[in-house]
Amino acid sequence: MASVIFSFFFFIWMRSKLYDYAEQLNAASLTPADYCVQVIGCELEDAGNADSIFNEVKEVMQDRFGLGEKVQYVNAAYNISDFYALSAKFNEING
Repeated sequence: MASVIFSFFFFIWMRSKLYDYAEQLNAASLTPADYCVQVIGCELEDAGNADSIFNEVKEVMQDRFGLGEKVQYVNAAYNISDFYALSAKFNEING
């Protein structure tokens, strides 16, 4: 019984040590995700053109924060349910 209790507390202690070590490793490394900004609910003039999206985001970042030259690339995300609905309509129309 004593070994079970000891093992229980040892695993709790070991887990906290591993978590602390993982946090130290995360803080010491830089990844692109550390510099990502997610924008939700904006209306773009030409949402289907990647160059237009990039230029528009770059312009907004420059106007609001003075960081337009630091924008490297933009990944546009779309609502997947809208994509599937449009795809189903397209398939229905084209047979």
